Amino acid sequence: MMLLPLVCCDLVLGIEWLVTLGDIIWIFDKLSVEFSINGKKHVLRGASFTNIKTIRKQQVTKALKEGFHLSVLQFTDIFDEPTSLPPKRLGYDHKIPLMQGSNPMNKGPYRYAKQHKDEIDRLVKESLKSGIIQPSNSPYASTVVLVGKKDGSWRMCVDYRELNKNTVKDRFPIPLVDDLLDELYGSLIFSKINLRFGYNQVRMDPIDIHKTAFKTHSGHFEYLVMPFGPTNAPATFQGLMNEIFKDYLRMFLLVFFLLQPLPIPEHVWQHITMDVIEGLPSSYEKQVIFVVVDRLSKAAHFMALARPYTVAEVAQSFLDNVFKLHGFYESIIGDRDSIFVSQLWKELLAFQGVQIQLSTAYHPQTDGQSEFVTRCLETYLRCMYADTPLQWSKWLALAERWYNTNYHNTINANPCEIVYAQDRMK
Repeated sequence: MMLLPLVCCDLVLGIEWLVTLGDIIWIFDKLSVEFSINGKKHVLRGASFTNIKTIRKQQVTKALKEGFHLSVLQFTDIFDEPTSLPPKRLGYDHKIPLMQGSNPMNKGPYRYAKQHKDEIDRLVKESLKSGIIQPSNSPYASTVVLVGKKDGSWRMCVDYRELNKNTVKDRFPIPLVDDLLDELYGSLIFSKINLRFGYNQVRMDPIDIHKTAFKTHSGHFEYLVMPFGPTNAPATFQGLMNEIFKDYLRMFLLVFFLLQPLPIPEHVWQHITMDVIEGLPSSYEKQVIFVVVDRLSKAAHFMALARPYTVAEVAQSFLDNVFKLHGFYESIIGDRDSIFVSQLWKELLAFQGVQIQLSTAYHPQTDGQSEFVTRCLETYLRCMYADTPLQWSKWLALAERWYNTNYHNTINANPCEIVYAQDRMK
């Protein structure tokens, strides 16, 4: 790979530059360009960014502060990709304490398409080269999943759910968003620092490295730094940041995570998620399905609504179909639908002492449970009303019954067994 030095800013080079290279070989599926200069072969590899836009040199020059690029060149060592482990920090290496009697969790790799296997191999090789993972012979093994990013590239994540179930939870206090906003009251000037790969800046405790092990189709590896996924990782990172900045906290500096992990519910119908399915054909003057899901039992209720609907109508539907069966709840997770962000809805929930948690933009995983249920519901309805699509609302009750009495792998039961302590399939 050849790095071309640019004096002031990054630009997309055009035809005028390409014609000077002579014969060029384009390999689009690998996003690479091959050409020769003075008899020497060079290969340029591009990132799969989908949001590249044309920009004029005058615009870039105006936007950049004078001397900015000189500062970047002066501190190039800070911006280089890490090639070694972070320093040891006494008392802040990440630990994974397990519950007494826990056995090693060992799960095989998922099946992947060839292109996904190639991507996993590439990411593993990068991690080995940077020194954050190493080959493992641990009795532990978690599975790997690929998660798509906004720019079209992939992030390799390890599914530590089985490990987290047997981990003793760290109760280090994580700051609440409302408290942080209170601290910012009266401030006039704001700046922020967003750490890249923040978790990888913390070492794993040597005695717990083997617990981070994961399997791919090509090998068995383990992390030398704290990966993203272990249940106590946010607490470890928060504790380290608080220690580093302890002399400045609440004076002019706050430390927080933009995305906080959701707590695991302990009681049925205390923590719920909500979503709205729109774009349906009109069925008996109903065009919308209001979906409410219990986070613990996975039980769900489906309610048909007419469009346009108001906050009062949604609240009444919730009262008639959910509240009468399950009573008060503690928190609601939802997306940023106009209903859920309306002032009236917030006031109704505040009056009942309910906390509302909204997903962030482009991050549907926060509300992933209700999103998954809506996909199940849509599949059921397609099968039920295939010949009569304008009668989907008649099948909604049957779809709800079917969903709530189906076996769920995540809870090793059907939702009715969890909520009502009996199998209603019988």
